[in-house]
Amino acid sequence: MKMEKLLARLRGLLFAPRATWATVTTEKATPTALYRDWIVWLAAITPVSMFIGLAIFGLSVPFVGTIRVGAAGLLVQMLVSYVLTLAVVYLIALIAAAMSPRFGGRKDNVQALKLVAYAWAPVWVVGILHLVPALGALAALAALVALIYSIWLFWIGAQSVLAMPQERAMGFTAVVIVIGVVMAIAVGIASAALSGVGALTPGAAFPYSTSHRGGVPTAGLVNPAVQDAIKTLAPDQLSAFLPTTVDGMARGPVSTFSSGMATLQISNAKAHYGAGAQSIEISITDLAPERAMLAMASAIQKDQNTATGYDKIFRQDGNTVMEHWVANDRYGTCSVIVADRFKVKVTGNGPDMATLQKDAQAVDLARLATLSDSK
Repeated sequence: MKMEKLLARLRGLLFAPRATWATVTTEKATPTALYRDWIVWLAAITPVSMFIGLAIFGLSVPFVGTIRVGAAGLLVQMLVSYVLTLAVVYLIALIAAAMSPRFGGRKDNVQALKLVAYAWAPVWVVGILHLVPALGALAALAALVALIYSIWLFWIGAQSVLAMPQERAMGFTAVVIVIGVVMAIAVGIASAALSGVGALTPGAAFPYSTSHRGGVPTAGLVNPAVQDAIKTLAPDQLSAFLPTTVDGMARGPVSTFSSGMATLQISNAKAHYGAGAQSIEISITDLAPERAMLAMASAIQKDQNTATGYDKIFRQDGNTVMEHWVANDRYGTCSVIVADRFKVKVTGNGPDMATLQKDAQAVDLARLATLSDSK
């Protein structure tokens, strides 16, 4: 199938699905031809878009900043995800073919592969929105709409391609779609684990359960009951962790705030120490609603040096540490993500990075970590 034919088939599925399914049903095809002319192209959209988007724009973590991921790691992630997706498409088709007779349809592996490959096209196409990671909620909404349309496409396609009775096609569709979604999530988690980059694929973007004993996050879903019960600490609880003195500099007035709604609250407490050329600010933020995103970011490492300074991201004592230093201005920040929940940030004018690191340790990080599952 040449590119113009591919685009014509895609337009047909989107705007004239019933007529397109009638054509697909009678077309002669082989698994090799379906992969060569359709699947390998459509399935590449999401991983390639994610690779480009993350390589250019980075991973944006609310209240933490943008974390840029190395191209080599992203490339491995993309390739692993892509290969697993190609395999899963065929596996789902085999499952659909095997189940079809139970719902009154015919068992035909090639026809089932047609059904899976063409019905899933809207989900693959909408993956192009990953070119701009900042789209976030818009991309998620578009993916949901595409998934709903793919389910409908599968339902009407099963009636034509597998000659399934309409009254039984809905049950068949529900079973196969559930299996497909579960396997898509598995692909995301597996590709993250195999590549070592972290959960950057859509399927892997489910909350991680994390170990805070010095290792990287444990691949596993957060217990929903625990996740729902976790509430943001009050700002006054955070201010209690601000040291009274740092490097002989007395703490200035403490400012606090909280924002958000319901279980999406963010709270913060911060204070200034010293004045003028020798001054720092220590800020403690409870990012409870962002635990899943912070767990993903904890798997990322970075070491970039420039003529003016450096940026580093690394794991230390079970926490994620992010350092930014501008040598000419003698200005820097040292942020410590504690237990994938709390952000302790030290911003300094004058001292060197070693001083900022020591000042961050002035906050009782170990005691703060014990509150990571506070309810």
